[in-house]
Amino acid sequence: IVPNCPNGLLAVMVADNSLNLYKLSSDGHALSGTAATTGFNYGQYTQLFYYGNDLLAIDKNGNLWQHTVKSDGSFSSNPIQVGSGWEDFTHVIPFGTDLLARTKDGKLHRYDFDLRGFWALK
Repeated sequence: IVPNCPNGLLAVMVADNSLNLYKLSSDGHALSGTAATTGFNYGQYTQLFYYGNDLLAIDKNGNLWQHTVKSDGSFSSNPIQVGSGWEDFTHVIPFGTDLLARTKDGKLHRYDFDLRGFWALK
């Protein structure tokens, strides 16, 4: 399950390493299927999470990738690299417009995206 999905969506990785999207019903008691993403191996990532309306992912080399969410709710299968050096973090989550990242030794770091296109430590 991918955390922090927007607009009542739930993204779940399935056996072929693609992501299926589900929408929570208006009464909050059921899930219905929406666009399923195919043709991309999301299993190559160690972490997946939403940042705004985009899907961010960290690969085993520590590279941070952005998958843009399309109008039908599916994700771009042509990610853009938006960072590197994230391999030492066990958890990365959005915090407002920033990212919180926890290291293996338990330290918490806060990063913001600056206008030059980099994640800067706050």
